[in-house]
Amino acid sequence: GAVTLLVWSAGLRRLATLPIYLTRVVIHTLRNSLNRRAEGAKFQDLSAPLATRKPTASTLWKCRESARYRQLALLVACVYCFAIEALNLRSKGVYELYISRILSLLLLLITRDAEADASNLSIEGAGFGLLVCASQLSKALSTHLRGESHAGEKMPRYKATMLRMQETLALSYRWHDENTIQLGSGLVLNMTRWQVESTLKGIQVTRCKYVWIDSLAIPADFESRKLQKTLLSRMMAVYSAALSTLALRSCEAEGDRYHQRIWTLQEFCAAKNLMVLTQSGHEDDSRGVPPPGTRAVLDREDVLVETLRAEHVARHAKIVPVWLADGGPTSIMQSIPSADAHAIWATYQRLASGLHCRYRADAVRALYPLVWNRPAESEKELVALLQALQAVHGISQDSVVRMLRETSMRESRDEKLGNSLMRSSQSNHGILDSTTSFGSIPGNPTDAWTAE
Repeated sequence: GAVTLLVWSAGLRRLATLPIYLTRVVIHTLRNSLNRRAEGAKFQDLSAPLATRKPTASTLWKCRESARYRQLALLVACVYCFAIEALNLRSKGVYELYISRILSLLLLLITRDAEADASNLSIEGAGFGLLVCASQLSKALSTHLRGESHAGEKMPRYKATMLRMQETLALSYRWHDENTIQLGSGLVLNMTRWQVESTLKGIQVTRCKYVWIDSLAIPADFESRKLQKTLLSRMMAVYSAALSTLALRSCEAEGDRYHQRIWTLQEFCAAKNLMVLTQSGHEDDSRGVPPPGTRAVLDREDVLVETLRAEHVARHAKIVPVWLADGGPTSIMQSIPSADAHAIWATYQRLASGLHCRYRADAVRALYPLVWNRPAESEKELVALLQALQAVHGISQDSVVRMLRETSMRESRDEKLGNSLMRSSQSNHGILDSTTSFGSIPGNPTDAWTAE
């Protein structure tokens, strides 16, 4: 729209429309800012004193989508305003020309990314969760490696939009709850020293602007369970949309290796651009050497996941999200031959029985979008896909649907009770012991993925 307006004004040899356009953009931004504050006021604690803050130029021109793209549009306007005389386009409005130059330069300089948190996602939409600034994260991790504290510093987060994901490095790694890193702003990361060093290397190589880390991107408080389920349903889209994905295959005990987990399989296969770093166990720094008896990856695991990823990448062009399918989940299942549907179902069962996860519902949330090649926007769409599979192909999904619904009902009940820590009760309702119920990853590659 801005480019069209500039071309039109050049054709008329007048620039009066450009300052009008820029003024309208400022007014529109101010109005949106006030609307967001009004929406946010609905969720404020009325017993707490209201924090009033005068609007400033730096707060009124903060972009919710991507400051880089807005700066690009403003840069086009700047180039036009300063090049119009060189192009022999004589404007009768000299004052309008200089006003346009000043406004475009000013807006270009003050454009910033708007910070966000879980409350913003609840009001404006979940998107892909939250991002952290790559430069600030690098600073915090480097401080940690030096043995210094970064807890008192600020760690800004931004809403993960489609535009920002094009400048984002997504991390895929195994959590280590025993290792905590204080990043600032109350954020904590659970990584080993090798994972920290590898993350810094990935940021340096990709030169990304943002970093997506699941423990920081998905709100962990129990009041955000609905938001959590939505973001878990979009995990496949996160790694497909990110500029690059960094897979950290750290040395782990049997049952906890990177390629023995359900979520990391989805992340590894769905990544658009994948970089893999594998811990060798022979680091020079003794603090980075893993415990004895641990392995990063087995040869057969490597062969299997590479085969699965190659098959998934080969059918990228055929991905149809549930929310974009004509006719919904039923038409999706009707387009899949019955023989292929049963083969894909067998693949799911084999992977689900050979990989580990903490909650039973996670096996469905992670594997179904992957094996059926149908990303879901929410858990509601995922349940609809399960019901369509049973209705069209006669493959019983009653137990799976019942498990998801019971999980949702229990989480909703716990949320109403106001209990933010339900780990002890959840151990009796779906947590899988990663060392008892499941064996190792299947030994042979599975070819029954693609449904033509």
